[in-house]
Amino acid sequence: MNKYEQQAQKMKSHLQQHPKDYQTVISLFKVESDSIFYEQQKSKYLMLREIAKYQRKEDEYGK
Repeated sequence: MNKYEQQAQKMKSHLQQHPKDYQTVISLFKVESDSIFYEQQKSKYLMLREIAKYQRKEDEYGK
């Protein structure tokens, strides 16, 4: 669970107690979109790392 998901959980529990808190709803949407973006970036960097690892192996052995 990343920091964005933790914030979203806190906001969801707050909204259960205060359902008319519209500022928290807007903030929740922003945090959830940040969480999605964070996960996408994380997977992108993992793929790039894997590609770089295979490119290094290819350079070691020659083409």
